[in-house]
Amino acid sequence: MRIKSLFVLLGIVGCASVLTNSCISEGVVKQDTELVQAHSQVLRAPEASMSRIIEGKAEWHIIKQEFPSEVDLKKVMWIESSHVIFAISTDGRLFRSELGSNAWSEVSRLQNTSFVDAAFITESIGVAIGREIGPLSNTGAEYCLLVTHDGGISWTPSFTTRSHVLMRLAINQGLLIVVGGTWNFGSMPDTTHFVLRSVDIGNSWEDISSRLNGVAPRAKHEQIADYSTGVKIDINGKFYVLSNEGRVFLGSSGTSTFQLVAEFLERRPQTGFYQLRVTNNGSIWASGGAASIEGCWGSIAGTSKDSTMAYWLDRHYFSDIFVNSDNSIIAVGSAQHPDTFGGDNDKNTGVVLISENRGEEWSVVYSSDRPSEFTSIVQLSNSDYLVVGTRSEVVILRRKS
Repeated sequence: MRIKSLFVLLGIVGCASVLTNSCISEGVVKQDTELVQAHSQVLRAPEASMSRIIEGKAEWHIIKQEFPSEVDLKKVMWIESSHVIFAISTDGRLFRSELGSNAWSEVSRLQNTSFVDAAFITESIGVAIGREIGPLSNTGAEYCLLVTHDGGISWTPSFTTRSHVLMRLAINQGLLIVVGGTWNFGSMPDTTHFVLRSVDIGNSWEDISSRLNGVAPRAKHEQIADYSTGVKIDINGKFYVLSNEGRVFLGSSGTSTFQLVAEFLERRPQTGFYQLRVTNNGSIWASGGAASIEGCWGSIAGTSKDSTMAYWLDRHYFSDIFVNSDNSIIAVGSAQHPDTFGGDNDKNTGVVLISENRGEEWSVVYSSDRPSEFTSIVQLSNSDYLVVGTRSEVVILRRKS
């Protein structure tokens, strides 16, 4: 079942350092208690409409790549300045390739730690979220923030916590933002947003959670807590934070104040939003869905100038999206096997879809020939996209001219 609360996220304990098997303590964190009021101009999406798959596959060249070992790939990252590609796996491995090469090499592997998210500034400097793989516990999991200065060969822990879940990070021009949730034991609806800021690549951290929690509404479902699941930083130093329920907050790097700027509230209670995209023209898009015993669907919502839209696609799940324009969107994820009902299933297959009308209709670009799930997509050029997924699925998609 897809995680729709923090219970499962916090069920694994003990974040291991790559070097020492134990993370440092809470790190250097400055508490910030100032609260701000939400902005009155909020773009709210209408109730989601059901989208559909249209017949016929989109015209693309499909180039499959071989991978050195079978792993579940979590995210792919593209360093345009050096033409280097990184990928992380759920078992704590970092892989590297280069543009034009079909070869991947394993750079390093964390000790007893899973990668949750990662981002690279250059081919040498990167940051990551790690979570220990270990026995279940009711005291919460330890999450670590890790920093590398040698291309991922070695990682140094800069922060660790057992009382917070770390979900996503983003870095741009020296500003590093990490988001997640705060665990209040025994009272699930009291779980709140957790946001850290660093301006020195993780040497010190400022806790700005209270500023966001001061403007964030309470969760609309008592059984589901609202917490931060996505973050993006624009070229002006402003950053956007996505919540599980589909709210988007705009933060300023200078003052760390937050404004509620968009709401994509989904009426189906199992839906969660986990990926955030912000285009160069300021459009905001969020994706996710649900895959549980109650069913499987992908959800997408976005803003275009002063309008909003929201759609859901039955029997599919959207793990990640890439927004080419306000009309053209590529979604990667999984398609539910026709003989099954409900969420995650070993028979579901990885799928890549494209919509040219903001998510109202989708065409199949590529469907895997084996059980898997595509998890991440990056654009390599105007025509090429790289998609990775579970069971070492790595595919280059090239638009036919």
